Amino acid sequence: MAAASPLCRCAVPAVLRTSWTDANPGRRFFGCANYRGANACNYFRWIDPPLEDNIKRLVLAMHKRIREVERRNDHNSFFREVSKGFFIVVGALLAKSVMDSLFGIKE
Repeated sequence: MAAASPLCRCAVPAVLRTSWTDANPGRRFFGCANYRGANACNYFRWIDPPLEDNIKRLVLAMHKRIREVERRNDHNSFFREVSKGFFIVVGALLAKSVMDSLFGIKE
């Protein structure tokens, strides 16, 4: 069950965030909604209890692996889209060439 957002000292609901530091990987906390803003109140409250060191290492290793897979997928998606574009252009040029030869059009 999700925790209700408390009000920070700015009188706005605090934002649920997740820490990915080496000291607190995957640990959730509430923070000021104006974080990094000039009017931030620096509100901070942990939701999750601290992790044991062996659990921290496992969480960090899994997070690193997930990010590597996501980067690889993004890279593959980019090249898949470029390949589609290439084949569309080649197909259009081939179709134009066939049409030109069928209708006797010379450049």
